[in-house]
Parts: sequence; C-alpha cells; structure tokens
Amino acid sequence: DKFLKYCIGQMDTITTPFFTTIFTLSSHQPYTLPSDYLEKHPVDEPSIVNSVKYADYSLGKFFDMASQSEWFDNTLFVITADHAFQTPVDNDYNSRQGRYQTPIVLYHADNKIVTNKSFTQQIDIMPTILDYINYPDTVFSFGKSIFDSHYPFSINYIGNTYQFITEDYYIIFDGANIVAIYSRAKDPRQWNNIKDKIELPPKEIDLMKAFLQTYNHSLLYNKMSYWQWMLAVGYDYDYGYGYDYGYDYGYGCWVLADISIISSGLSGL
Repeated sequence: DKFLKYCIGQMDTITTPFFTTIFTLSSHQPYTLPSDYLEKHPVDEPSIVNSVKYADYSLGKFFDMASQSEWFDNTLFVITADHAFQTPVDNDYNSRQGRYQTPIVLYHADNKIVTNKSFTQQIDIMPTILDYINYPDTVFSFGKSIFDSHYPFSINYIGNTYQFITEDYYIIFDGANIVAIYSRAKDPRQWNNIKDKIELPPKEIDLMKAFLQTYNHSLLYNKMSYWQWMLAVGYDYDYGYGYDYGYDYGYGCWVLADISIISSGLSGL
C-alpha cells in the first residue's frame, strides 16, 4: 500500500495525458506482507489467500487516494495479472489454460459496469483501450478489442507447444503438427484428446498458422507496424471471421494482413 501511495505521488507530477504501469509482487511467493499491516491483520502463516487479501486492501486504499487527484475522473484503469496461482487451490486452474486464466478489469470513474464473459488475452488490452477512448488513427496490433465480438480466440506458448483457444476447442500445436484437441465445453481440464475423432475447419488451422508466422516474420523483417505491413503484404483471401490472410511470396508463407489492425472511426463505449 505504501508503494501504491508513492505511485500516486509520482503520477500527480506528470503532465496529462499520461500512460503509466504499476507492477506489484505482494501476491507472489513468498507472500511477504508488511509488518505494520500484520499488526492490524495478523495471519497464521504466509499464503496466497492472505496476500490476495492484502492486495485487495491496498487497491482499496489506492483508489481512495487516487480519487482525490485531478486526473482521476479522466483516467481508465486496467487491472490484470500475468498468470494464475502456480499451485491452484481450485482444480479448474490446474491445467494449461487455467494457468493463464486471469481477469482483465477496466475501471473508469463513471461507474458504468459492463461484463464481458468471452475469453480474451493480454494482447487485446492495447486495442481495447484504443477502442474505448475512440482513438481516431490506424494502428497495428496482434490483439483485438474485447468490444469486438468477431470470432474470439487466444494463443499462448506452454511446454514447447502452442495452445490456440477458439470458442469450441483447445488446439495444441507443436509448430509442425496438431498434437491434441480438447473440447472447451466438455473437457476444460484437457484430459480427453479428441484429435483423431474430429476434423477441424481448414480455415481455423490456417488462422492459427498465419498468426504464428505473421508474428515471427514481423520480428525478423521489422514489419511490426501498420504501414510496414501495407507495403510488405498483399492478400486475396477473405477469411470470413473478420480476419484476412494471404500468401506472401516474399516471405514464402501464409501471413495475416488485417488480423487486428484497428481502422479509423472506432465505436468506443
């Protein structure tokens, strides 16, 4: 809580508009809590539960204090985590997707409450913020706004394999082949591999490969910007989910052309 108080003091000195990031570690092992807090809230032993209680306490004090600052009413706060509890109490989090199943909370002083239960990913935060504030220009991003209901998906890398999450399946890809498929509705803990029992739509597989290849080649060829892409990539195939991809003969692979390029005239809230 003292660290967050210090951060508010620093933000009070910054000219608006500004963008800041705060990273806290009190809810991480070894769950060390301040002595003055423990005097008022004694605990039997360090634990994730007690550290989360402290994080909640600290956030409450942070917002109470921040609400007194001039910039508060015009600030969008985004609260999230990098991963879930490593040794989860709830078995639903003890799986590949559960390790990264964290909430993303957007808070603004107008107190409008909007609940979005569709799955998303951290790379969606930037385009979501730009959508929320009605950013007028075009940007390049691998994520997409959570306010866009077009074909939600998520992708991460665990144990030398990629996990591509769609509305229906968890698809495990080793970079060359699909090694496992699990039903999101029936098998959230990923116990029953149904890879040999179903046939995925070819376009779904192409999207996953195009996403990975686009990311890798964007880094290799320094094309991770909107205008660099428009100069480097041509496409002629409409994916049908709001994403376009095509074969780039210069790169020699399938690449995404518009997977998450935010166009001008965003809707906002």
